Amino acid sequence: MTRIVIWSVVAALVVAVLAWLAFPYLFEQRTRTVTLLPSKEVLQNPYLATQRLLVNMGGSAQRLQAPYQVFKTERMNVLLIPAGRGSLSQAWMQQVRSWVQAGGHAVIESEFYSFPDPLLDTWNVERTEVNRAARSEVLKNNQNREYLVQVRVPDREDTYRLNLVPYLSLAAPRAQILSQDEVAVHALQFQDGLGKITVISQMRFLTNDSIGSFDHAEFFWSLVGTQSAPQVIILDLQALSLTDWLMHHAWPVLLTLGTLIMFWLWSVLPRFGPVAPDPPAENRRFHEHLLASARLLWQAGLTAALSDYARQATLHLIRRQQPFFTDLSRSQQAELLRQRYSLSEAQIHDFLQPIMPKRQQEFIRSIRLYRQIQLRAQQHTFTNTGH
Repeated sequence: MTRIVIWSVVAALVVAVLAWLAFPYLFEQRTRTVTLLPSKEVLQNPYLATQRLLVNMGGSAQRLQAPYQVFKTERMNVLLIPAGRGSLSQAWMQQVRSWVQAGGHAVIESEFYSFPDPLLDTWNVERTEVNRAARSEVLKNNQNREYLVQVRVPDREDTYRLNLVPYLSLAAPRAQILSQDEVAVHALQFQDGLGKITVISQMRFLTNDSIGSFDHAEFFWSLVGTQSAPQVIILDLQALSLTDWLMHHAWPVLLTLGTLIMFWLWSVLPRFGPVAPDPPAENRRFHEHLLASARLLWQAGLTAALSDYARQATLHLIRRQQPFFTDLSRSQQAELLRQRYSLSEAQIHDFLQPIMPKRQQEFIRSIRLYRQIQLRAQQHTFTNTGH
């Protein structure tokens, strides 16, 4: 029974770890807005329109679904990393920073402010909650429930309108703010070595159903467009199925869970071999039950009750041999005990005026006295009956 409880607790802990690892992925999948379009490719790739925009403008774009595939690509000068990244290894994040310091441009969407984001923590980017009252006021005054922000690109005079409903505000040391209002800081950019990092609070404006609205396409092209054609890699970890995500990000947990299940099956499955004989049925004697009851009372500290039971049994035996014993006076009872049971004055006093034993020696002395009277009573019985 104990082993089953232990394995149940281990299984519950493993399930809890898996749920904790998969929660950001499930949250992002639940909150993503999907427009049902006839094209299967559009449904499977939310950044398909952005990729085609880059290709039509003379650049290149590739969408990858696993971090280890990113740096196997030789042609890349812009790395686009949406939110819902889950758990990325420290080694991979260090590769990203080294690539940026060598001259790359990383465009990163911030995770929700209550979720961990180790990638942005690498550059000390802070994420805080927005001014909800001010955001509600802006949305209330807009009939279309749109939240338009002004954003600019460094070294360019143009400003662009983006539809971003802010959920967090960004801050980073020595960062250049690209978009800010009374509600939050929506986008910022800063240098790291020869490269730069652009952090955006929300990247939904690059999805298929939003890239053609307002100035979304113009802003993105101005952001990634360089003198040479931009070569963009989109790392879309949200596109992974739950199975692929677990295999890429939670394989140690799966391996541990599989090992524990194998050990559990090995421990509970029946063994093949000869049938063991049934153990003989126990048939205990009455005195064994009495002995077990006495041991229980002794361990419970009820020595006074044991002593009183022994005295009552002894009195019952004396009354059987001397029916008028309880009607005698105190001195007559003492004389009878002295002559018939050979008790000393101290033993007679202990029997007629018993003291509840509190220590082990007192208990043994009282039981010894009662046992002596019972033995003498048995001797008188044998003598009187001729046995």
